Amino acid sequence: MEHPRLGRTVVTIAAATGILAVVFLLYAFWGVNRIKHALIDETRRNGVALLESFSLAAQYSVAASALTDRLEWDNLAARSRLAGAVARPSSTTPDELAQLAEVSEADGISLWEHGGSPVSYPVSLHLLIAAQSSSITAIWESGEALLTPFRLIDSVADCEWVGAGAPTQWGAVIAWERQLRSESKPSWSGVGTLIQEIGRRADITYIMLQSPDGIVFSSRPLPPILRLAADSFLVNALDDTTAATREIVFEGKPVMEVVRPFLSTDLPSGMLRVGISLAGVDIARRRLVFQLGLSALLFFLLTAVALAFVVVRRSYSDLDRSYHRVETLTRRILDSMDQAVIATDRDGRVTLSNRAAETIFGHGRVESKTSAPGEDSIPEILGLPPVSKGGDPIHEGEHILESDGKARYLVYSTTPVTSKSGQPEGAVAVVRDETHAREMAEEMQRSKRLSEMGDLAAGVAHEIRNPLNAIAMAAQRLRLELADPEAAALAGTVLEETQRLNAIVEDFLSLARSSSRPKSRLDLSQLVVSVMSMARFSADRGNIRLESDVREGIMLFASADELRKAIWNLFSNAIAATPSGGTILVRLDSVDSRVRLVMQDDGTGISKADLARIFQPYFTTKDHGTGIGLTITHRIITEHGGTIKVESPAPESDKGTRVTIDLPSESAGTSESAGQGANRG
Repeated sequence: MEHPRLGRTVVTIAAATGILAVVFLLYAFWGVNRIKHALIDETRRNGVALLESFSLAAQYSVAASALTDRLEWDNLAARSRLAGAVARPSSTTPDELAQLAEVSEADGISLWEHGGSPVSYPVSLHLLIAAQSSSITAIWESGEALLTPFRLIDSVADCEWVGAGAPTQWGAVIAWERQLRSESKPSWSGVGTLIQEIGRRADITYIMLQSPDGIVFSSRPLPPILRLAADSFLVNALDDTTAATREIVFEGKPVMEVVRPFLSTDLPSGMLRVGISLAGVDIARRRLVFQLGLSALLFFLLTAVALAFVVVRRSYSDLDRSYHRVETLTRRILDSMDQAVIATDRDGRVTLSNRAAETIFGHGRVESKTSAPGEDSIPEILGLPPVSKGGDPIHEGEHILESDGKARYLVYSTTPVTSKSGQPEGAVAVVRDETHAREMAEEMQRSKRLSEMGDLAAGVAHEIRNPLNAIAMAAQRLRLELADPEAAALAGTVLEETQRLNAIVEDFLSLARSSSRPKSRLDLSQLVVSVMSMARFSADRGNIRLESDVREGIMLFASADELRKAIWNLFSNAIAATPSGGTILVRLDSVDSRVRLVMQDDGTGISKADLARIFQPYFTTKDHGTGIGLTITHRIITEHGGTIKVESPAPESDKGTRVTIDLPSESAGTSESAGQGANRG
């Protein structure tokens, strides 16, 4: 009873195997035919693409040849202009003509003067032009064809002269190039070469350009073929603007022929035909039958690999997009920070920096591996190399960076970057520029010290003025009542000294109180010129020259007496610092809705140590001085909403001092043209 059951199992398996075999064979037959048709279609598409490309290439070849001719003619025209600048036919000898042709790098040269006959070099060219003198002279005299290329055929020498001319004041000049006619090619000669190159491909049976009169170009000798008018397929294809295809037998072999109409103004029009061998399709079909079985076995494996590849590629693509989004966001965040961020790897190489780092340290210097002699690189300044190798982090480190003669105060923190296991992988430094904050702090400290010193000066001055007034009154009375002249003179001396002391007390009091003098609209230009006129007497005594560049009509809302005092203090200091024979330059102008007054001398300048103390009360380097002149000037400028900056040595110089005052401007209501002017003294 088991045998029938086993037989049925065998039959079932055999039937299933047969069915699978039939299905497989049908599938194989269907698949091979599908692939064959696909290969034929692919061959058809390749043929169409090849023919389209060839048609474009043929047009471009003709256009390129025409462009080359145009460039050659332009070059000859340029040589003609060069020769025309130095030549004149009435004074040019044959030797000079030969020399002119050599200088112009031309094979020949022709000169024509109004009303005269053309002269040419060499003699063969001269004779050739003389034979056609009337027609060429007519063209020259018309003045419209001087830049038109000329072609002359010398049948005796079997050569061609190509020339281009240029007009001159006295006539015209033409530079010529000589070509052997055997070397000259028609503009469409490159098309035949292109056909030969394409015809060398193994799968190309033939390629030709056929006109109604016959074959114009072909990749190889061909047997007699039907004329265009006798082939109905070609006649129909001529009426279409796109490529047409058909399968034919050519010389006993299957060929896919692709045809396309060809129209050109430089080439004979007709039909482009290319035959692509289909022998490879049969070879491919036989190989496919053999490979089909192997492909079935590998199908599942390849499918699995392909699915795995797609999944991995998709995951990698998603991960890459996420990484770029994070990187872009990180870069935007870093570039939007006003603090510099610089990171290095374990070897100290810079791997990251933001826009603020380039701004603070200079473009290109952050990632530079070299530095100026005696100067550390940026990573070394911030301590990145030792920290990246496991050194201790740096918290609130300070560095003074000299840039363009100015000091920048930087505060930085450098910390290591470690892996998950705690191993050092690099370091990162965060740097902030404290220059402005420190300047503001120093300004606040200076204002505070001025206020404190002013309060002290006010108290002392108040205590001094009362006894000083009493001494002055007593001295005045003694000078009037004493009969002894010597005693009266002594009393007068006491009175004068009390007056001088009172003036000094008044200066000290000016530190303690803001000006109560009213502000009004004033012409700062006139005020500067007025103060400079008073300062000129002191300058002339010291043999010092005053120069000014003062723009007129600059108006301010300010206290004239206070600004006069401030400007006078600047003149006084500049005259005292300038040696005999020196120069003081004063400039006044408006810059970005601000008024800028610049005073520059060429004296010995101010030392770096003294430059930081010049606005401190009672600091002076003069033998006789109170040390409060610049302090008062600073107070006056500050009360008017302005700023004062002292630079020594002066910019773009190795000596002298420049003082720059910026004040808020106010329109004077005058036109720009009326407001321009300069005073020179």
